Formats: sequence, C-alpha cells, structure tokens
Amino acid sequence: MTDSQSLSFDASGLVLAQDSADGGDPPANSQPGAGSSANALPTSDYTVASNTHASIANAAALSAGPAADPAASHSVNTTASPLFNTGPLLNWNPPFGAGQMIMTGAIFGIPSTNNNPPPQYPGPAPAPVLRQSSVVCVVCGGICKPTIASAVFEKTPEWMRPSLVQGKSGYLEWQKQTSSGLAPDCEHGGLINEIQVDTFTGGSRGMTSGPKAVFINTQDELIKIPIHVPCFDVARHFCKNQALYKTDFRSPYCGVPSSMEHLYEIWCKRAIATCPLGLVNKPIREANKYLGAPVFDLEADYHDAMAKDPSLRCFLANPVVIPGITDIVVNSNLQTIDGKDIHEDKAQLLSRIRSLPPEIVDIIIDSLYPFWEKDGIPLEPTRIMPSTWWKRELLSGRLIPWLWELNDEDIVRYRVKNLYQCPDQAAKDKAAGTYIFDENMWDWELLCRQLAQPNVCRGGGVLGDRSEKLWNRHRIWNLLDAARLGHVWLLR
Repeated sequence: MTDSQSLSFDASGLVLAQDSADGGDPPANSQPGAGSSANALPTSDYTVASNTHASIANAAALSAGPAADPAASHSVNTTASPLFNTGPLLNWNPPFGAGQMIMTGAIFGIPSTNNNPPPQYPGPAPAPVLRQSSVVCVVCGGICKPTIASAVFEKTPEWMRPSLVQGKSGYLEWQKQTSSGLAPDCEHGGLINEIQVDTFTGGSRGMTSGPKAVFINTQDELIKIPIHVPCFDVARHFCKNQALYKTDFRSPYCGVPSSMEHLYEIWCKRAIATCPLGLVNKPIREANKYLGAPVFDLEADYHDAMAKDPSLRCFLANPVVIPGITDIVVNSNLQTIDGKDIHEDKAQLLSRIRSLPPEIVDIIIDSLYPFWEKDGIPLEPTRIMPSTWWKRELLSGRLIPWLWELNDEDIVRYRVKNLYQCPDQAAKDKAAGTYIFDENMWDWELLCRQLAQPNVCRGGGVLGDRSEKLWNRHRIWNLLDAARLGHVWLLR
C-alpha cells in the first residue's frame, strides 16, 4: 500500500476494495480479486460492531448517529501518520447510525471473530490513527481536550476539557423583548445553563452528559456551545464589569455585550455561520481569528502545529488560576514617587476640579472607567488624583477589570518581608500609615497607566514576558471586549 491510497467501504463498514488515490494503476504487489482490479482485502478480517467503542478508545473515537443510506460507500484515506510515526491515518467520518467498525488482525492486533488467518502485508502493519474534527472553545479558540487518554493531547492541560453552555427555556422569550439590549435583571447568566461534559472522545459527536449523548447542532432551537470552564469564568467577570455602564447591546453605535445572554447570542450566530446545516464538524470561527490561537479543522493538524512551534504553548496557559498575581503585577513593578512634583498647569486644573460640586466630580471620575483606550493611555501621571485613590480603584477591580483579584494582604506581606527586619516596627508603621505604608509615597498612578497600555503583556509592556497566564487572560478579555453581534467569520 502506498502513502496515498484509499479503502472503500460499503454501508455495513466492510472493506470492498483498495484503490490508488490518484486513480493510477494498482501497486505491483497487488492481488486483484474477483470482480475487482484493485488490491482487494479479505472482508472476513473486518468485523462490524455497534457496541465496542470502549475497547479501542485509546486508539480512536468513532462516531455514531442516524441510519446511513445502504447504497452509500465511504472512503478511508491512508496517509503517513505524523502523530505516532506508525503509518496510515484513517480519515473516515462514519455516517450517523453506521455500525462502528473494528479492523482486526494485523491492523489493531485484535483477534478476529472468525477462524481465518489475518491478512498478510508486505511489511509491518502499524495501528492507524483516526483523525477527528477539532472542537474549540468559543471564547479563546483553544482546543477542547478529550477525556480519554491520547498521545495527541498528552501535553494539553486539564483545564481545557470542554463544558457546554445553552440557553434556558425562557431565553428566547427574553430575547424578543425590546429591553433585551440591556443586561437582564436576573443574575448574570441566569438564562444560560452550563452543561457538564462527563466524557468527550473528540469530534462534534463525542460528548456525553450523564447517561445522555449531547451534540453541537446549529439546527437545535437552543444551540449547545463548547466552552472551557475557566473561559466561562473570565466571561462572567467581563459581563459583571460591563453591566455597570448600561450599554445597549442592540445599538448600532455600541453593541458591546454586557451579559452572558448577550455573549451566548453572539456565540450562536458564530456557530450558525460556521456550520449552518446542523452538526458543527469544524472549529467555530471568530472574526478576529481568536487573536492568533492555533485553530485547525483536524486534531492531528493542531497536534503537528503545537509540536513544531513551542511558542504556541502560551495559548495553553490557564487564564484564571494565577498564583502570586499580586506579586507579579504590583509588588515587582510599583515605584516610589521620589518627590515628583505636579506641573503648575495641572495644579490649576486640580484646583478647579476640587471646586466643582461633588456630583460633577463624580461624573468626571466615572468617565475614567474602565481605564483603557485603544491607542493607549498617556504614561505621564497628572497627579490630579492622590495615590490612595489610584490604589483603591486598582484593587477594587473596577479601574483595570481584567485584574480582578489583586489584594492588599499580599502587598503588606511583601513589604514586611522585604523591607523590614523588625516585625514590631512594621506593625507600628502600618498602624500609623507611615514610612512604606504611606501610600502617597508610592506611584500608584504610574502603575495604573502602565497596566492600561494595549501592549501591557507583550514585549515592552510592564508585564511583558512575566506570565503566560496573564498574557492569555488579557488576550481573552480583548476577545470578549471586541465581540459584536454582527461580527462573524463567513466561510467561502
């Protein structure tokens, strides 16, 4: 058998003939059988089983579904495997309801159900690797890791196992209301159900939740959407912050989602644009191409790309569990003011602002949230607001909302451990708010401006190369912030 040949199967899954993929002559060592000019393989060594999936789960995940056309035949592409360096790949997606086929004898090393000897091959016949379509998280574009053992996903972290989200029974009624442009009054995600996936063998048909099989099908009234649990958590934080600004999701001038219900509507539109006819058999596309995430139609191609380019490992970093995040973001970057004086013109502006009614001052301050601009915030501090204000707003999670878990306890711990030799003196200074516990000596405003830069997690940014997890969270936050109802990736 050459590196590019195909095996033909009838509707029962039995091998009919082996043909050259390029339509050329059969190989020299072929033994044409009766009624066929191709190298026919003995049908007695291929059995059909409907309930033997578990026995070959580590080798492949073959899908099942509605009954197939008895007249149909299916082609299996056999090419050299880049995954295990073992030989042929089977590129076969069996029709719904077709029995699951097990190749016996020299293929899988499974004893044949009859007494005939296994077919003889010119050389060793390695086990094939079945190529599944990729399922990716609709938020980050990262692959969903199967629950079965697989060399393809050996280095894929556990947090990338899939979950599903789906609208609840009242979702469609809420969606029709004119007020649906705003976040619903219920808790964020109150109309969205998160479905736990118990087993996932790969491909769009390989999920179960409890005893039931679940499918990602765009013909469903309420579509199930694949998502990583940590990415769902990031989306919740995004919506919680975005809901503060009461933006209209359906406005042509805004359109920023502010609830999980809004995001779910966007995700459904993407799924329909990707696979409008039913089962989602390829990664759900995103208009911004998931900001560089490695997305491939086949799991094998994804594996090859990850093996060839180690820099893609940053897309596998957990965006939620980030140990020592306060040390990474604050303690290693916070500087002292060192007598930096406010400019005279800014001092005059500060004086005028402080003379305004409190309601006007509140409106001015509210305009700072979130502290971010597409082209970046000016790095030079104004000193109009005191350092204590910048610290309070940063640690509250409102000023830089994607850094929601910064805490003062870790800042105090760091200062006592690294800047004091006497714990008693540290306690006295902390109680009095003096020395290093006087926040006005620390340049919190500069730190906030550095964290508000678009390249904060890239080279040149204050967090550049500090944490792949923070980099991945920042990327995912930007994807959520850029999500719009009309932004879909249209396939040609």
